Amino acid sequence: ERQIGAGNLDLGPFSTVRGPLELSGWALSPAGVAAVNVLLANGAHRIAAARHDRPDVRAAIPWYPRVSQPGFSLRIDRPPRGVSGETDLQIEIVTDSGERFLKTPVWFRWYPAPEHVPAWNEGKLRELFARLNVREDRAAERVVSGAALVDDFTAPLITDREDESDADFAERITEVFFGRPYAAITTRSTHLLQRGRSRESVVRELIASPEFRAAHVF
Repeated sequence: ERQIGAGNLDLGPFSTVRGPLELSGWALSPAGVAAVNVLLANGAHRIAAARHDRPDVRAAIPWYPRVSQPGFSLRIDRPPRGVSGETDLQIEIVTDSGERFLKTPVWFRWYPAPEHVPAWNEGKLRELFARLNVREDRAAERVVSGAALVDDFTAPLITDREDESDADFAERITEVFFGRPYAAITTRSTHLLQRGRSRESVVRELIASPEFRAAHVF
């Protein structure tokens, strides 16, 4: 198969984005590159990226001399109309000869920025994320800045042990969120689960509770 181009998304969405989406990367083609577009929501939105030089790319991959501006970047301040939650992103590279090729889609969740960002205790958040086994180095920093919510990191807490009883689940999430037993919250969570509430909704309610905020917010 004939190679018509190459490219890479160096900076892109990670898991869940809240607020501005920032992208950058590079694109090359033997026929030159006329444009780089960002496609969202299965191509429902096509947005042109800005172009700029990338001396590092030209030095590392010198066999595309017709491309003088291999770098591209784009910032989108908020999700476009019709984009909320799960969506996809694809980089489209258009050559000087009019050919188009698409990079592999990237799937992520995108929401508007939170209207209010609490004054989180970053030390307490790091302790919480350690108990949640969150492996993203900047998770606490992203929550403190408003670029993410605690809710974005709790999916494994809900899905890892689906066979445990409601009471055991309530006890476990209380230990994770507070680092100690908390009988009143364990009992309240168990009652909600036994009345048919989903585990995800109980976790989100716990995160929004005054007790959680008192333990993790200045």
